[in-house]
Amino acid sequence: MKSKERNERLKTTATIVIGYILCIMVLIFSPWKFSSLPLFTWLLVTAFEIGIPLVAVRYIGYEVDRDVRSNKIAILNKSILYIPIFILSLVLRNSYTKEEQSMRIIKPLMPKGRLTLRGEVSSDHPGAILMEVDSMMVAGFLHWFPMKVKASVKSDYYHVMPFTEKREVNIDNGNIYDMESFKYALNKRGDDPGETFGIREYRPGDKVKAIHWKLSAKMRGIVIRELGLPIENKVLLILDPVDVAERNKIAEAVNALEIYASTAYSLVEANIDFAMGWYDSNDDYFHERSVMSKDDILRTIKDTMETINVGKFEDNYMIPDMVISDYSHFIIVTSELKDIERLTLNGTVTQYNPI
Repeated sequence: MKSKERNERLKTTATIVIGYILCIMVLIFSPWKFSSLPLFTWLLVTAFEIGIPLVAVRYIGYEVDRDVRSNKIAILNKSILYIPIFILSLVLRNSYTKEEQSMRIIKPLMPKGRLTLRGEVSSDHPGAILMEVDSMMVAGFLHWFPMKVKASVKSDYYHVMPFTEKREVNIDNGNIYDMESFKYALNKRGDDPGETFGIREYRPGDKVKAIHWKLSAKMRGIVIRELGLPIENKVLLILDPVDVAERNKIAEAVNALEIYASTAYSLVEANIDFAMGWYDSNDDYFHERSVMSKDDILRTIKDTMETINVGKFEDNYMIPDMVISDYSHFIIVTSELKDIERLTLNGTVTQYNPI
């Protein structure tokens, strides 16, 4: 790319120099009384080619808007100059599949005009799409002295959702807690009076019936008893990240996401209490999110597509023990067997293989 730009600059320089040489020769050797006209014209053309981009570059603005399947970027010419050549390079990135699509657009900009561009996604793969302006340039009619517009234009994510279908789930209804459950969450409070999660000082707003009167009398201060959360039927649905650096892995990643989403919707329809989990490769963090409705699933899938494959792929991540201890059923979408042995020590495990 640099060698191509260098060749363009050399070609432009040669054109301008040869033009001035010819104009000067006409001025010196021609008996024509208007022999200075070519040189004057050439000077005027050069001035316009320098002046137009030099002024216009300061008056280029932009607006970014979102749509369901595509983003819109509006380029604004805030000056009263006609900009003959405006060059825009766009990149569309799918943060889930790591696919990229480049676009190069060359258009004129009218005085006080507006150029609306739409970034269409050619791939049908689901994911979180980010549209970013790679570069913007303005130039005169002859494209002699193009100038870059300094601007960092980046859209918000817009989402292409995965295909979903009904799946069979064989888990007891999570809303019917077993009050004699032998397993309680270690890190989450609940409302089961049969188990104590912890004791703490009374705070304004706490329920009076939660006050532990006997212990308050002994400690000479008001304390309350926090109740435990039975997790005999608590389900964690996990999406294992797929290394999409290899082209043939994209189909596996897409299939894994479709299974993940389909299973989540099926669990909601079956009225099963569950959470969704995924590993954020950018922040090196395992996300865990309780799901109560289809809207919760939609938001969770969007966040999953934005973060699960953003950073460097790590195939040795571990689901935190604090997360595992709060569940008794695990559904994991993975083609590998990593971490499954640890999950089986805490409950039942169902594996869905996306291959």
